[in-house]
Amino acid sequence: MYDYWCECGRDWESFNTIEKREDELCICGRKAYRRFRINAKPVVLSYYSESLGANITGPRQKSQIMKEKNVSEVGRVT
Repeated sequence: MYDYWCECGRDWESFNTIEKREDELCICGRKAYRRFRINAKPVVLSYYSESLGANITGPRQKSQIMKEKNVSEVGRVT
């Protein structure tokens, strides 16, 4: 998802692939400018860890479960 704006005052979002290098046009016919999102939400993928026996939804939850089960990551010096 990309945010676009035009000098005519219109703002909108558009779904484009990274490979799409074409310029986006506004409905008024002018060139649209891409706006970068500063407050973009991070993507969190959920997965099941067989070694921990729990569904992990983020690094914070993973470290909390590891503390509860008294385990540490391999190769990490504590």
